[in-house]
Amino acid sequence: MTEASVLIVTSTFKRPLQLLRAGHSIIGQKYNKWRWHIVDDCSNDDGWTESAIRELKRLDSRISSSYNSINCGATDSKRPYMMNATSDYLASLDDDDWWEDAFLSILVRTGQMQKSATIVYSDCWAVNDRGYRYWDCSKGKPFPNILPSCAVMRTRNYIDAGGWDVRLKDYHAEAELYIKVGGPSRLHHVKLPLAYWSDNSSTMSKNPLKSGKGLVMLVSMHPEMSNKDKATYLARAGLHFTEGGDSLTGEALFHEAIKTYPLNLEGLSGYIANKISSKVVVLLGQIYRKWLGMSSRVYKVVPPQWWKE
Repeated sequence: MTEASVLIVTSTFKRPLQLLRAGHSIIGQKYNKWRWHIVDDCSNDDGWTESAIRELKRLDSRISSSYNSINCGATDSKRPYMMNATSDYLASLDDDDWWEDAFLSILVRTGQMQKSATIVYSDCWAVNDRGYRYWDCSKGKPFPNILPSCAVMRTRNYIDAGGWDVRLKDYHAEAELYIKVGGPSRLHHVKLPLAYWSDNSSTMSKNPLKSGKGLVMLVSMHPEMSNKDKATYLARAGLHFTEGGDSLTGEALFHEAIKTYPLNLEGLSGYIANKISSKVVVLLGQIYRKWLGMSSRVYKVVPPQWWKE
């Protein structure tokens, strides 16, 4: 079987040390047929990011780079290169994440065997100052909670689907793409932790109101979704609005979720809890995220060899 080509795209902003870590994990891949494009998203950090990129390019000729004259954000920075890619597969690695050396080898070759799969994804280790935790990317509904740095996707399918919608940016653009490529039947899960995700305070947790608005937009963009899936997203939006302090909109969205699909338990429990107190809704959200793998349980793992050096 001929090896498939992979284009990896990374947007970076003022994180030269993390970028070097990500770069070493790419250069150390057992799978060789890749190219990596780095977009410096107007770091302007006295040349530190530029120096890191220059060092990575010195180490491997498969690495290229470009520079944004204004800060565009990760989605806008990566999208043009992904939409114009000629590779067989695409991968998006955040600048503060990194991979096991078998990441590309396992995921790309799995994709070659699973002909119906548009996206192949692995589990990962969530990393913060408390240690390493196992993150099962298959959890979540109506679609798996796939982290961008944990997946490869067929380039042609990504382009045909129009790529990530820049209107959603960091708020559910991935979930919207899963809808466009055909849903769960086109996603293949590799049950191995092949990536490392820097589990810092996420964009969504920093701004739950924008996250809620993103989910409402997603539902309006895809009327073809089943009522069950719509209700799930509306209930999730209700949780985000309540977390953001807008409990009235949260309650309205929980009610809309119940009307859309009366058996939606998230909407029902959120609506009832909101009648008691918005704090109860937030507590239920915390319990849900704990189920997703965001618990405080720490798993100690051996870091990759290059990380020790």
